[in-house]
Amino acid sequence: MPDFQEGGNLEVSQLNPSLLEADSNDPYTNFNWKNLPNWINSDGILFNTVEGIDKLGLTYFRRKLGIPAWAIGPIPWPVSNKQRVGNETGEETEKFIKFLDEKEEESVLYISFGSQNRISTSQMLELAKALDNASRVEILAHKSVGAFLTHCGWNSMLESLENGVPLLDWPIAAEQFYNAKFLEQDVGVCVEVARGNNSQVKHDDILKKIEVVMGKNEKGNEIRRKTCEVKEMISDAIIDDEDFKGSSIKAMDEFLNAALSMNKLSNDERINGHS
Repeated sequence: MPDFQEGGNLEVSQLNPSLLEADSNDPYTNFNWKNLPNWINSDGILFNTVEGIDKLGLTYFRRKLGIPAWAIGPIPWPVSNKQRVGNETGEETEKFIKFLDEKEEESVLYISFGSQNRISTSQMLELAKALDNASRVEILAHKSVGAFLTHCGWNSMLESLENGVPLLDWPIAAEQFYNAKFLEQDVGVCVEVARGNNSQVKHDDILKKIEVVMGKNEKGNEIRRKTCEVKEMISDAIIDDEDFKGSSIKAMDEFLNAALSMNKLSNDERINGHS
């Protein structure tokens, strides 16, 4: 973007279809014409991210809009693995946990494209061949999970990183392409497997990238090291102790204090107006 040069460049294939097809009359453009002024005219913005991870993007919004941008993520704030599993019920969960318990540490590849995205039939076949050759199978908090093949939805990526699980990215729509670029090039915690649901993929290329992220090699070791750093960053962001408050806790406090101040000001003006 002209006013955000430090954000770097995007390839055309990293733009979502709505942007590529946009003109002055399409639904996506009309939605943004109505939506974006609400951002600009608001008193502040809450972001589901962590200050330490997303400093550059947050700096842009603060500079561009001139209003507070509070990073209060990840939402929901993480709970312990024991609590997380304890809140889930049913035979399916028990079956998956039992399966994972029988696997070696960091030997399982967890795969999910979310609830709204699908890859093509030919891509699915190539992925299946790669997995078959890799002799690896498919839940993020478990110690046996060594990587997460994901569509790059932001919530999925945060959940993976808060558990210290490296990423294999396959962006399909919306902002997923930007998430993949950011976490691969700027944060260094993932490798892009493919791009979109129309790109041609080969099983041997998918397999090669899986082995990079999950294998004991220089790049894989570096990705795991950086993923552990980000995990610690996320953990630190939500610490709420007497002697230390993490960045997300501070941001939430600042937001609530700002809301209370604005509410008091509004009440004072209303009272004075009736005097």
